[in-house]
Amino acid sequence: SYSKILELTKHWSDANDAELVYKTRIKNQDPSFVSRLVSKLVSDQNRWYPPANLELMTIADVVFSFSSSTALEAAFLHRPHISINLPEMLGLIKKNNFDLFFNNSFFDHPGVTKQLTAGELEDFLAKNKLSDLSSHNSACQDYLKNYLEQPANSSRAILDFLKTK
Repeated sequence: SYSKILELTKHWSDANDAELVYKTRIKNQDPSFVSRLVSKLVSDQNRWYPPANLELMTIADVVFSFSSSTALEAAFLHRPHISINLPEMLGLIKKNNFDLFFNNSFFDHPGVTKQLTAGELEDFLAKNKLSDLSSHNSACQDYLKNYLEQPANSSRAILDFLKTK
């Protein structure tokens, strides 16, 4: 569950002498437990540029997200990224055909981003300290080239998808 994920990451952050900063969007209307389980809650209210998430990532040691394109931004900033797959997010991705773009390698690319289910997160955090997590420059470059440069797999997937409509 969402609260269990935040409890795990907060406990792991505390054990690694780190702050758990949570960036939200006002439109998400997060449950009240979110502000109780994080060190600092930051929203995007009245904030357009620079985006709060990018500003936070420049000082982050690791970035956690829920099946998000934040993986690209973390790779660009050479920050290790953990993508947590919530069952409801995976259902939304499949329902909207986003799985054409957000495939397994997008969220699970060695040296860049690690994909975990909510159930796998606890074991991963128990086995890894903050100092164990890193991104690798060449892996980040390969990842970004694959997903952002022309002709990239994602661009080809978008064109193929549009042809079906």
